[in-house]
Amino acid sequence: MTFEPVVLSQDAPVKLLVRDFRNVLKTKLQTYPWKIQCPSTNKNGASQSLVIQFNQIWLQGWVKTCENEDNILISDGSGEVRVTKCKRSPGYNWIKQGAYCGVLATMKLPSQLPPEVEALKFMDISDKNSEAERIWPLEVQELMNVLANRISFDL
Repeated sequence: MTFEPVVLSQDAPVKLLVRDFRNVLKTKLQTYPWKIQCPSTNKNGASQSLVIQFNQIWLQGWVKTCENEDNILISDGSGEVRVTKCKRSPGYNWIKQGAYCGVLATMKLPSQLPPEVEALKFMDISDKNSEAERIWPLEVQELMNVLANRISFDL
């Protein structure tokens, strides 16, 4: 028995690791111009595909280089991403090589090497006591598990 993919439109930014960018595809929708397919299971436990449509992404990583005033290169341990239009984004004024940051962005060229995103906002999370780098891959996996109904929260 084959199941049709479940399509979920995500209004909040989708947390992604750079290595997952290669699985991002363009949609024909204006509201959700990007999509990524994730393995999932239905309520009967059968394998089913989950397609997440989204507009914005959230990524975290180390600033490797500040290529010029408006572009930086970030590494999250799974790959590198070029972040463009940085100068116009809130929070950019503190960016420097070696800082750990969070970036709210829109996808531009996910299949390019390195992939390219356009910055919307930066957050400084380079506090020496921060666990942000260590838990980032777990946060991404948790979101995918919640969206794929592999875990749920009862309120």
